[in-house]
Amino acid sequence: ASRVEDMVEGLAFATSVKGSIQISTADEGATQPKLHDTLVLNESTIETGKNAHVFFALSNGMGIGIGQNSEVIFETYVQKPFPARKERLSYEPSVSILSVRLVSGTLAVASNKLSPLSQARVYLPTGELRIHSATCIVQNDQLGSHITACEGTITYYYPDGEQKEFIVEPHSI
Repeated sequence: ASRVEDMVEGLAFATSVKGSIQISTADEGATQPKLHDTLVLNESTIETGKNAHVFFALSNGMGIGIGQNSEVIFETYVQKPFPARKERLSYEPSVSILSVRLVSGTLAVASNKLSPLSQARVYLPTGELRIHSATCIVQNDQLGSHITACEGTITYYYPDGEQKEFIVEPHSI
């Protein structure tokens, strides 16, 4: 397994940007992303306004979409460096760790090219999702968390960390 010390911050490429979006980091304050911006999302918070959304293609091959009126924290997004000759679209050429916290709103995740050694997690107030090869939509609002698998399988861990549930498309919990 790879250690975080051997990794660098992963990159995100803004593929769709609409409306009011604020990306905040501890050291840089808030910025509004533009279409085709290349961004470092490690340790950043993204907030979207009404009728706003942002979609990212990540350097680990994942796709992330954030819907309107959402708050998402990229707690960790690091990746082991790889040479240009290993770049490809068929699968992740490296190893990465992605930990995202959905505070409120909607998050779409597409992950079917992740390295078997990589980790992708979405944290919710009600538990944790581990995503490897799946496409899903996760919502968190005043009624609670809603998770829908659109493709593949997601593992949902309850807050106690003991109980888990597999969500297979086209099911939701």
